[in-house]
Amino acid sequence: MSEAQVRIDALLVAHAVLHTCRHILSTSTDLEDARQQIEQLISLVRTKAEEERVPDQMLRDAGRDLLGELL
Repeated sequence: MSEAQVRIDALLVAHAVLHTCRHILSTSTDLEDARQQIEQLISLVRTKAEEERVPDQMLRDAGRDLLGELL
């Protein structure tokens, strides 16, 4: 696996994990600051994904697929 593919895979995993965290935290009203921090992290991952030319749809699809495999 190339270095570029490893970076892309890491971004896909990070995206999936952060979206999962956002979903979990959205069920709680006591953690607004934590929600904002997770949103900032998601934004950083998306920015890096753009730099690596990973399309948003690929992030969403791969994230969904990775989570599906875990469940």
